[in-house]
Amino acid sequence: MKKHKATILIIDPVGIKAGMDYYNDQLAFALRGRGYSAFVASNYISDLSHEVFFSTHASSKWGKLTNLLKGFYKSFKYAKSIQAKFVVNHCFSTEWKDLIPYLFSQIFGMKVITIAHDVSGFALHDSRFIRRRIYNHYSDYLVVHNEFSRNALLVHLEKEAIKKVHVIPHGHFLKLAEHQRVDKETARKALKIPTNEKMVLFFGQIKKQKGLDVLIQALSHCDDDIHLTIAGRPWKDNFEHYHNQLIDLGLENRVREIIRYISNAERDLLFYAADVIVIPYREIYQSGVLIMAMSYRLPIIASSLAANKEIVFPGLNGWLFTSEDVVDLATQIVAFFRHDDEERIRITEGGVQFLRKECSWEGIALKYDEMLS
Repeated sequence: MKKHKATILIIDPVGIKAGMDYYNDQLAFALRGRGYSAFVASNYISDLSHEVFFSTHASSKWGKLTNLLKGFYKSFKYAKSIQAKFVVNHCFSTEWKDLIPYLFSQIFGMKVITIAHDVSGFALHDSRFIRRRIYNHYSDYLVVHNEFSRNALLVHLEKEAIKKVHVIPHGHFLKLAEHQRVDKETARKALKIPTNEKMVLFFGQIKKQKGLDVLIQALSHCDDDIHLTIAGRPWKDNFEHYHNQLIDLGLENRVREIIRYISNAERDLLFYAADVIVIPYREIYQSGVLIMAMSYRLPIIASSLAANKEIVFPGLNGWLFTSEDVVDLATQIVAFFRHDDEERIRITEGGVQFLRKECSWEGIALKYDEMLS
């Protein structure tokens, strides 16, 4: 009989709103495979989460804060009831509100595994004091997804906290990608996209760090039969700026704008329908969209940021362009459409093999096991 190791509760107020539900559940299932009793407390119900802990309904700032407080209280109370030894907290910023789960962990006497998805928040509202408290004093373990993030995190750590840091990859989305998979023709028919269109996809939150303006500028240097689909909603950014850029460059007839929340079903169709996804980011610690696209066997052209270069290897599983270099990006896009189907398949299969080897959830759970032993 396998010995029960410890109970772990993954706490996530973002959850289904940003596609973190799959991440949470896969991590919990993998940890169970290593002998842990793992559960999820978030804003959705699954086999690992028996109730909705965090409400997503709040329009005001104070309403959102109240929901956070209630959600974390319920989560930690539940953690106590199941005798959880560890709680996992996703960290995307270090503002004052981000202290809440750590204060509850002190009250309830639980150890915290912090997954630092973004070492510093992109909203630029981080507090240096809060960041140092969270990373140095309130986290028992610090997980980052790559060496780039590790190096960025070390800048904020005191000497004795360095040993807390563990590099554990972001898991793949291969099971999600194979669920109810459809071919390109069927996906395009559902989305009313012409079968013969050369379709470039930009997917995800629209914010200055994502470099959408670079991609739009690059499109103006591409062949006229290459089209762009922009799918996602702005985050602390105004899409009107990008729309005006399209008009100024005379590209409005070559661009499809889907500027809103994208459901999981529509996301799947977009990934199946596209010829290639471009990830033109100026700044990133780890791109979940990149790993998701690779899981969906969607060819990738990404900027040459350090984090991207730990995943994308040109000619093996994708293509890179010099970050913010409009002409280089345009050259890569045009060159992509000149590759034959055999070359594209070879590259995308290379991506799948990379994910299976480097980003398997079983391997990730093993690294957690080693960290907690």
